[in-house]
Amino acid sequence: MGLVTAGIVYSPWGMRSGAHINPAVTLSFWRLGKISGPDAAFYALFQFLGAIIAPVLLYWAIGEPFAHEKVKFATTQPGPQGALVAFAAEFGISFLLMLTLLVAINSERFEKLAGAAAAVLIAIYIALESPLSGMSLNPARSFGSAVTARQWSGMWLYFAAPIASMLLATEVYLRLRDARWVASRDEQRTERSRCLLCDYKPGPSYPVRQSMA
Repeated sequence: MGLVTAGIVYSPWGMRSGAHINPAVTLSFWRLGKISGPDAAFYALFQFLGAIIAPVLLYWAIGEPFAHEKVKFATTQPGPQGALVAFAAEFGISFLLMLTLLVAINSERFEKLAGAAAAVLIAIYIALESPLSGMSLNPARSFGSAVTARQWSGMWLYFAAPIASMLLATEVYLRLRDARWVASRDEQRTERSRCLLCDYKPGPSYPVRQSMA
């Protein structure tokens, strides 16, 4: 799954679209002002359509093994610890992923490594976090499997946790970025007796690269 993620991010299609894949990621970039409301809506629409079509095709191609009790159409369900633990786990992994991506894609040094960072995190999450929540990160991904399996256990948390967490990570990133710019502005004013960044405008007006999901 880590390699699949990296392959999507670095593919021509992924580079062209930003490889959002995830409606929670798209919503975060909308919050940053990098995409318009209509564009965000169409991103989400096709993310959900893709997530529904994929398990349907897999069931058609594989048949009953895909519906087996051990697979369950690749549904994500809360682990034995319950829904609250699953919510906390999904919240934590979504926050870390989104904050890592925002820092990486807005750094000239680390921008090209953003896809690799996402791939490594997803591989770690699958290995360590899956027993707690099934490792979704993505409302569309969980919804698509649930439609095929007709299994809606804990679906609320697979929408609430990633969306709330990634939006929070976006707000944290904006605060950190703005604080860095303000500190730089004050330093320049002190050293040179004039403000070299007086045209600074806080918020999403400064460019934020959106190539990643």
